[in-house]
Formats: sequence, structure tokens, C-alpha cells
Amino acid sequence: MRAGTWQEAEVLFLQALEVDPKYGEALISLSDVYYELGLQKQALSYAEKAVDTQPDNAVFWVKYGDAYFSGLEYREALNCYENAKKLGSTSAAKRIMKIRSKIGEESLCPDGRPKTANGCKGGQEQESLDEAIRLTAQGRQALSALRFADAENLFAKALVYDETCAEALEGLSDVRFEQGSYFNAARFAERAIAIAPSNAGYHIKAGDAFFRIMLYDDALKHYNRAEDLGEARASQRIAKIRARQSQPANDELDYLGELKELAR
Repeated sequence: MRAGTWQEAEVLFLQALEVDPKYGEALISLSDVYYELGLQKQALSYAEKAVDTQPDNAVFWVKYGDAYFSGLEYREALNCYENAKKLGSTSAAKRIMKIRSKIGEESLCPDGRPKTANGCKGGQEQESLDEAIRLTAQGRQALSALRFADAENLFAKALVYDETCAEALEGLSDVRFEQGSYFNAARFAERAIAIAPSNAGYHIKAGDAFFRIMLYDDALKHYNRAEDLGEARASQRIAKIRARQSQPANDELDYLGELKELAR
């Protein structure tokens, strides 16, 4: 479906919500729109609202899980799919198997929590943090060897153990950047920034990703912040953007700008 068609659908669903803010079908349909546009934050927000209106709707739980899965947030996706499975969803069971195969069945407790050296006992916070660090290091090794699929899986597994592991999110940003998926690279970098806002390197990576898709204002925002944080690489990048912005506008960039507006 073309971007314009998605935007037309978005307008219609938003109009429906003006009439009834708790209309579950419109909420989940908006989540679908943003999911298809790769706007995970918005997809999650509307899926959550839809589930709140109809907590016994298995389809809504599956789509809520899919939105988490798209961001490689396996633990949260697994919780959603488990809820859907309890409500009788057969598609949820397949998705659960897919996640468990990615993470490793032996790595999970019955309730979906990751196992540590202490197994499934309580008081394992430090062990989870240590495991996240170990998996992130392995992900870096895989990325250095250009084994992108392995690297992605290792970074995603690290986030199962510690969802605040900014280094794993940085790694996922690097994977997406190397694969040419710059919009997603920027999104992962911004998730890392949300955890560690004073990390100048993360701002540089977010800026580089936005620069590649010619969203110069967003790139400039991150480069300026990196410069404020003392990052020497920022000034040359800022100058390059200023030079680009002085050139005539390109109509082909309108779609990227529209996508960015949706993400705000």
C-alpha cells in the first residue's frame, strides 16, 4: 500500500476516534497503520489502548505482541502472545514458539523470565545484568565478523535479560545501519539515548542514520547535542548539513518528512 493510502486510512481512523475514543477496532487499526509504516512507538501506543478497551480480544493481544516483536522486544512480545494464547489464539502459539526458538527454550523460565546462573529463583538482578553484558559482547563480535543475523539475535537476547541495556540497543542500531535500514537504525539509537541521554556517541549514530535518509533537521538536533557533550566529530557533520540545507529542496524527500511527522 502506498504511503498516501496509509495516511488516508490514518485520517479516517482518527476521525472515528473523535466520535468514540474507546472504539477498539479503530484503535487497533491505527496500530496496524503505524506498524506498516515502521513507527513502533505509535503502533504500541494504539495497540495498548485497544487492549485496554477489549482485554479479552485475542487478536488485539497478538497485534500488541507483533508491535513489540518488530522492535525486537521479545520479553514484552512473549507476554502479549501468552495472553492471546490463553484466550484461544492459535497464531499466538506459533509466535511464542518463534520467540522461544530465537532466545533458546533452555534460557527461559516457565513465566517467561530469563534464566540466570541461579536458575529461576528470585534475587537474580545482578546475574541478569551480567548476562546482558556477556551477550552484548558476543553480539559485537558477531557484528565485527559481519554476521548480522547472529548479532541481531544476541543483542535482542541481551535486552531480554536487561531491557535498559543501552549498549545492546546501540548494537541493534549498528546492525540496521550496516544493512541500510537507516530509519530503524535511528529508532534504535534514539531508544539508547532515552536510557543514556548524555552519551554523545549515541547522538552521533542517531544523527548519521537520519542524515542517510536526508532528515537533516533530526540529524542536526542530535549532532548539536553531541557537540554540546564535547563530541569532536559533531562539528564537521553540522557543517555538512548546513551546506546541504542551502541547496534546493527535493520533492522526493516529502514522503520521508511525512513519516517523521507521524513519529512525533
